[in-house]
Amino acid sequence: MQRAKFIRIGQSTKAFRRAKNVRQFEKLSFSIVYRPDNPEEDGGMEEMDDGFETLDLICKSRDEYIVWITGLQTLVSGARDSQVGGGMKLEEVGSGDPVT
Repeated sequence: MQRAKFIRIGQSTKAFRRAKNVRQFEKLSFSIVYRPDNPEEDGGMEEMDDGFETLDLICKSRDEYIVWITGLQTLVSGARDSQVGGGMKLEEVGSGDPVT
C-alpha cells in the first residue's frame, strides 16, 4: 500500500470504460491507483497517462464491497495520519455510492 496514491470509487478508469457488460456493477466497483516499482515493467495492470497504474476490482456483493471499502478507508486514514504512502486518499468518482 506504500505505492498506492488513492482509491477511486466507481468505474472511471480506462479499463472500466473499455470493459463491456460491467456497468451494472458500478456500485460494486473501485480501483486502487498506484505507482509501479519499476515504471518500465508492464505487470498487466492498466496504465494511466501520468505513469500510475490501476488495479480495477468488482466485488461479488454489497457486503463484500463494504468490507473492502471500509478496510481501505481505514488504511487511507492511517496512511494520512502517519504520512505512510505519501498521503494516499479515497476518491469518490462516478456514480458509485459512498459507503454509509
